[in-house]
Amino acid sequence: AWESQRRSRISAAKSIDVQVSNLKIDKQGERATASFRQAYRSDRHQSTNTKTLTFAQQDGQWRIVGETSQ
Repeated sequence: AWESQRRSRISAAKSIDVQVSNLKIDKQGERATASFRQAYRSDRHQSTNTKTLTFAQQDGQWRIVGETSQ
């Protein structure tokens, strides 16, 4: 679900540049969160914000299950 939503948001851009800084990772069991500052620029949009990705371990692999942006 997350992957298809994300793909539809970025597929229309012709060029994308993403800079990531201040990465912090917190792992607790089979769940983890990664928080970071993201500077995003494309031919259609430009923004800088703090993102948090939520991961869950499924079948031995880490998968993104959520994303928030502030």
